[in-house]
Amino acid sequence: MSLGQLVLLLGLAFAGVSMGILISTVSKTTDMAVTIVPLVLIPQIIFSGALCEVEGIAQLLAGSSIVVYWAHGGLVETLPTALTEIIDQDGWSQLMATAMVFLHSAVYTGVAFAILVSRAREERYAKAIEKIFATANAVRSKTRGR
Repeated sequence: MSLGQLVLLLGLAFAGVSMGILISTVSKTTDMAVTIVPLVLIPQIIFSGALCEVEGIAQLLAGSSIVVYWAHGGLVETLPTALTEIIDQDGWSQLMATAMVFLHSAVYTGVAFAILVSRAREERYAKAIEKIFATANAVRSKTRGR
């Protein structure tokens, strides 16, 4: 296994973990997460380019949102020339594919982080509003008691 393959597979592992973190962040329950996983993984398989060639609008979709599309292309690029001619996929850059896999991982992680920060702010604002209402009610009850 070459260093390029190792780095690409490591990036793919990070992207998979990041995707899982994003799914768990978006999901309110474990049942919801288990339901979302196939909805995310099946398009990864279909649009990867491993089952059939991806062309037209599907290629645009795969290039922008399917991490396995980039991983497959990058790994095919590392195969010997005789095998890449059989597979009939050329024009891939392993460096570009690796960069795109890590970019997908960063985007998944960033979106999950943004969602978590947003939820924390909402909870903080809700607690502050509760405290304001509790203080207002306490003041109101003291003024009525006089």
